[in-house]
Amino acid sequence: MMWDRHPLKLGWLAAICMWSLTACGTLEQAGPEPVDLVRLVETPETYRLTNGLISVTISKDSGDLISFVYEGQETLGESKGHPYVYWSHDVRGGASKEASVTIDPLSNGGVRAEVSIRGISGGIPMGHGPGTPPEGDLPVDIDIRYAIENGDSAVYTYTIFDHPAEYKGGDFAEARIAAKLDEGFTHIHVDDDRSGKYPLLNEGIDKYVYVTRQWDSRAYGWTDPELQRGWFMLIPSPEYLSGGPTTAEFVAHGTSPTVLSYWKSSHNGGANITLADGEDWSRVVGPIVLYANSGESSDELWADAKVRLSEEEQKWPYGWIKAEAYAGPGERRNVAGQLRITDTFRASDEALNGEVIIGLTQTPYEISSKGTSRTIDWQRDAKFYQHWTRAQMVDGRADFLIPDVPYGQYTLHAVADDVFRELSVPGVGVLPDNDGSLGVFDWSVERFGSTIFQIGEPDRWSAEFAGADRYFEPGQPLRYAEMFPDGVIYRAGASDAQTDWHYTHMPQAKAEGGEISPFRGVKGVGTASPRHIHFSLDEIPADAAMLRIAVNGTGEKPLLELSVNGEDLGEIPFGRDDGSMKRHQINGVWKLQEVVVDAGILTVGENTLTLTVPAGSLNRGLIYDAIRLEWDQRNQ
Repeated sequence: MMWDRHPLKLGWLAAICMWSLTACGTLEQAGPEPVDLVRLVETPETYRLTNGLISVTISKDSGDLISFVYEGQETLGESKGHPYVYWSHDVRGGASKEASVTIDPLSNGGVRAEVSIRGISGGIPMGHGPGTPPEGDLPVDIDIRYAIENGDSAVYTYTIFDHPAEYKGGDFAEARIAAKLDEGFTHIHVDDDRSGKYPLLNEGIDKYVYVTRQWDSRAYGWTDPELQRGWFMLIPSPEYLSGGPTTAEFVAHGTSPTVLSYWKSSHNGGANITLADGEDWSRVVGPIVLYANSGESSDELWADAKVRLSEEEQKWPYGWIKAEAYAGPGERRNVAGQLRITDTFRASDEALNGEVIIGLTQTPYEISSKGTSRTIDWQRDAKFYQHWTRAQMVDGRADFLIPDVPYGQYTLHAVADDVFRELSVPGVGVLPDNDGSLGVFDWSVERFGSTIFQIGEPDRWSAEFAGADRYFEPGQPLRYAEMFPDGVIYRAGASDAQTDWHYTHMPQAKAEGGEISPFRGVKGVGTASPRHIHFSLDEIPADAAMLRIAVNGTGEKPLLELSVNGEDLGEIPFGRDDGSMKRHQINGVWKLQEVVVDAGILTVGENTLTLTVPAGSLNRGLIYDAIRLEWDQRNQ
């Protein structure tokens, strides 16, 4: 990068070379020193951390990072709304605040500095993020920390949440960290399908276009091609994110150049933290890495950010963090095991291959909130850490390794390609005195009988269906009507899901169509939308067949009307709208419904199963994962 592009740089570096800044803010004359050493200066209002590449300033009042200077240029902006880098649950509003130096660079030769801004609730509600009341969210102590290392262009930030037993309970609202960048950042980088000059799409200004599966996309941000600089958030470990590996969430958008990490959200079904009166609870969220870089092009900058993420993953867990709720390197172990999956009714010539995701999570638990009780499983949990990995399944066998699991008791979950439902094994211990071997888990797949027909593959994803390659485009409901003007007619054994079955099922847009409504999906109504599935039988099942329908997300009033060979079998409900359709996503809350189809209404030869989404808003309906009709052979 050219020096004359950065007029502040030479004078700033010269000043750094002349002075050694101590933790108390005193300036001491010094001889020439390496410019990459970390220095810290404190004023009554702020901390400033510098190391020759970056200079960052933290407000003692809010805990916000109010300046991030990289190679002499400010990277943060003062856009509308809350500017700079901020945690939505900040330190203001409680009984008191404390600012302190938690790692003094003078104690380690200028290798690292860390500062803490801690808000002590004292029983007063804290946190002022989206959806919180003006007086604050709930009583919880909040400790926001920032750290930098010598010669590095990254800031590590994390928050420690503490709810002592003497505090009243409550429900966490949305919780996130956000960064508002300088307007010179013009290129957005979300994932491999969404990277380039903003806006990437011509369909409105909808920020939900930039939502992605957060466990898969953990290096994201913006670049400034003119100044050849980038600004990224890196998530070294997804263990502190909510909702498990299938959760779709904001990572960046362009209302102004914005980068986010929603560690607890209400989007696409949301995730839950409910604290009871008298509950003692602590959680560390982060560290999240705020990374600035320089390079010849936006593609080069983004590629470098992904490399840096890999380096941070290798460093995890960080040994320098001192927090009771954070398990350091000596409080974790890698654990390994094997899955042996048996599908009794699977055809003998169909091997059980594909991907398996395996996780260790909190055992599903009951909560009581606002007068109602419900069960919280891993899809909706934000209160506890989750530890997941991927493994390849070959002939029903999968060896797996889950790294860096803190000691404790867990429930093991497994989700396998082409398998409805999941394995759940409670009471799995990760203990200091074992060797990390979890042993063998035998999983007999819950199945009713052999397959009559199947559309798609149950895998918590919809990539095999028509339209799914551009699921994030707001106009998909309108394109559905264009692609299937006469509705969907699918012939089992002949049709192809990639061209003949759309991943979403909504009412059929009328001739006059609808229109994209930014942030609200599609404006307009449609007629009832039947999908006809033709399948042949050589014989009639002895008792019944079982229809299994799995969905990855839902829209408004998510239900299907079912008929077989013209006989009405009623409605199949899929619960509440999780918002994933109007936010044009492919992952909300996974759900499965199973319906008995009596043998008396089936016939030898051709049969027709019809699934209909009733007339109504173009935002109603559901997102398919897979459909399978099975013989019911359990009593044979």
